[in-house]
Amino acid sequence: MNFCTLLDSSYLLKGLAVYRSLRTHAPSAKLYVLALDGAVASAFDRLENAYVVPLSFLERGVPELLSIKQERTPQEMAWTLASVFTWKCLQSIQNLYGEEHLAYLDADTFFFDNPCKVYEHYTQFSVALTPHRFAEKDKHREKTNGFYNVNWVQVNRYGLPFLEEWANSAMAWCYNRNDGGLFGDQGILNTLGPKYRAVDITEVGINVAPWNQLQYNYELRDGKILVSGEPLVLFHFHELLHNKHRVVTRRTNWQLHSFVSEHIYPIYEKALAEAEHELLAR
Repeated sequence: MNFCTLLDSSYLLKGLAVYRSLRTHAPSAKLYVLALDGAVASAFDRLENAYVVPLSFLERGVPELLSIKQERTPQEMAWTLASVFTWKCLQSIQNLYGEEHLAYLDADTFFFDNPCKVYEHYTQFSVALTPHRFAEKDKHREKTNGFYNVNWVQVNRYGLPFLEEWANSAMAWCYNRNDGGLFGDQGILNTLGPKYRAVDITEVGINVAPWNQLQYNYELRDGKILVSGEPLVLFHFHELLHNKHRVVTRRTNWQLHSFVSEHIYPIYEKALAEAEHELLAR
């Protein structure tokens, strides 16, 4: 399994947490990390099955990024880089190692179970995208935020044309506002998904997030967390903030299910604390 992500030092604890969770549940999986600054490159250096790509390396291959970042906020630039890095990363690992598939993850996600079964299923499709899965009362948000969320975007070698067009679209327009159906890097997926015959990732346990978690039922069974009867594989801790002392100051602005608040967030917060201790011990 091949995953890629990107982060700067403000997301460093989150990036280490998702890396450690992947190592726990799928030790042989590889994580390619676009390091947006030196602190990230240093932290991931020599970690097993973590492969660091400095931003400067990507910029040499895609020089347009140098001028683009002058007109975008750091958040907008990170959104822009998600598609560009996934495109160039898959090209590189195919050429160098013969790898034929890759999935992009946001750095603020965390594995609660082995993703292998889901990942292997979607390797047969050129493009697989994850819907937001808004609750019925929030369906109107699809008009502004898009039907798909840019998290667990899985592509095989036949999906490279999709990645190229997505990357070029993001480089042309990727802003934190709505404009004719566009929003960041994900509004365009409403168009590109059907164009490239993308399949929806339907497993409920993939990309459970603050905006969709309240509609599900949860239970603990044999040490695993189930979401509406399916294993929780990947949770997206969107909006979580911590201060300069690495203390969590906000979980989310969304109302949380009591189970999620009591059983899921504490696991992640513990992982962040462990990542902090790991950095301090170096």
